[in-house]
Amino acid sequence: MHTPTREFYNQNADEYSDRTLAIDPAHEREKFMACLPEGGTVLDVGCGSGRDLKIFCQHGFDSIGVDGSEAMCTRARMHSGCRVYNSTFEEFTPNRPVDGVWAMASLVHTPEKDLPELVQRLWSWIKPDGVMYACLKDKNAAGISGIDGRLFNGFTLDEVKHLFGNLAGAEVLETWASDGHNTTWQNIILRKN
Repeated sequence: MHTPTREFYNQNADEYSDRTLAIDPAHEREKFMACLPEGGTVLDVGCGSGRDLKIFCQHGFDSIGVDGSEAMCTRARMHSGCRVYNSTFEEFTPNRPVDGVWAMASLVHTPEKDLPELVQRLWSWIKPDGVMYACLKDKNAAGISGIDGRLFNGFTLDEVKHLFGNLAGAEVLETWASDGHNTTWQNIILRKN
């Protein structure tokens, strides 16, 4: 994770947690959960406040979180009651394959040149017939935030389809654009065949 980005989340964990807990991506989460086996294992990469971890757990999923910010991991554990690991995505490896990887707005902080390798890494953690959900900012939102120094990558919907659709055994189930927080988000759900 980009160092100033990690520092932002460590220094602003309470405020950021409060802000994200007030947002409910129910539409995206429902689409993802509908693709998972009952009681399956979900890995929430960049789990932040633990908002989605808690919902996955409430729906009977074995829910695990990972986040690069130690302060955010503390908030996620308190809010969700789930296992949460403090690690970058590049350093973390789950102890067993998972049924689903949930990457809600968490890959946005990876430098664009490093994203294909990271996406392949996340994909390798998923069982056959498992699914991945990812949400990335639109191309127009890319760059370093002048307000807080966080790094943001950005993609068109076609670029997202290409990035994820070229994974071995990937079947793209759905792509769509959504609006939120003054930007457009590119969403994708894919299954591993």
